[in-house]
Amino acid sequence: MKSILTETEASNKGLGTYNPELDKYERTVGFPEKVAKGREMLAKAGLPPELQNRHIKK
Repeated sequence: MKSILTETEASNKGLGTYNPELDKYERTVGFPEKVAKGREMLAKAGLPPELQNRHIKK
């Protein structure tokens, strides 16, 4: 595994390619049921006590 990481770090090649045809899926929800379930879980879960009274600096 270490040899793979060092080869990747030493390489100047990109790790992937960009396909502009996939931009049409940018705002599309692939799994709406799972997104709805996740949002419901987040709404029911409370914040930890250290984050409840936190103020955002502007």
